[in-house]
Amino acid sequence: MLDTPAPEPSGQPDPHDQDEPQEDSGSDARDEATGARLLTPGRAAQRAGVNPRTVRRWVAAGKLHPQEWRGSRMVRLDEVLRLAQEAGRREAAGRPEGNPPGEPDPVVELLQGQVAILTAALTRAQEGEDRARLALPEAVAPIRAELESVRSERDRLREDLSAERDARLTLEREKATLAERAPHAEAEANRLRVELAQARRSWWHRLLGR
Repeated sequence: MLDTPAPEPSGQPDPHDQDEPQEDSGSDARDEATGARLLTPGRAAQRAGVNPRTVRRWVAAGKLHPQEWRGSRMVRLDEVLRLAQEAGRREAAGRPEGNPPGEPDPVVELLQGQVAILTAALTRAQEGEDRARLALPEAVAPIRAELESVRSERDRLREDLSAERDARLTLEREKATLAERAPHAEAEANRLRVELAQARRSWWHRLLGR
């Protein structure tokens, strides 16, 4: 991203610019070979509308070739302007400085690699989900069969319990009936005993009377 000149606090100039001469408008430092205007890095940065640190970074990267003039280090103004224009075009095109056209952006490559990894992971997850979905019916079938068996056994036990309940009720009714008939049965038994005893006495009397 294109750097813009940062205002220095009053009374505290950038230490890199402390040895730069305060040139006036009549300063006429020029390159001997080309006649191009020479300025200190700080002044050239102001003319180009960039941060002085950007100019120093260009010098360190070998994009600018400083020259000595009257004991001060100078850079060509036309080269600073050209580099500033290139940086502005790169910024407008969305390419960071130091990434020439035609060369892959390492950040973009990193992001593309991450996207590829995530895409592959998502594909594997989807494939695993598909396999699980296909295997689910086979895994569920034995469970369903066991559940049906349990339900059948439950129904049989319910029927047995109902039959046992009916048998118990029948037995209770029969016991109640016998309990009601017991007094009459006892009276009938006593009557039969009396009749039997009378029959025996009568039989003995007849036998002795002969």
